[in-house]
Amino acid sequence: MWKRDCMDFTSKSAAALYFRKKIRKDLQTVSLNADMIRLLLAIDERKSLYQIAVEVEMDAAAFKKNLESLLEQGLIEAVPKTIARVDSGFLPSGPDEPGPGHRTDRGHRCRR
Repeated sequence: MWKRDCMDFTSKSAAALYFRKKIRKDLQTVSLNADMIRLLLAIDERKSLYQIAVEVEMDAAAFKKNLESLLEQGLIEAVPKTIARVDSGFLPSGPDEPGPGHRTDRGHRCRR
């Protein structure tokens, strides 16, 4: 599914895709043009597909073609990202109740 979304990188789900460079263990020849090299250098698993597209400033067709080629040659791979979740103990209970470890204006810790 991620590959289909990646090919239509303008979709909302593709904006949340992340990729990383992949080291190939075979000795097969790869073919890269200047745009593919620029895209490969910009790929970082901390950047979303949208952030990379903005950074490399390629038109949509060139971005899609070069991303597809990097995927097919096994030079990049998708990285699953999970969203950190917090429980109710992380946030204050009410508007007038500071959370755990909250400091007052005087720098003293609040006691509960």
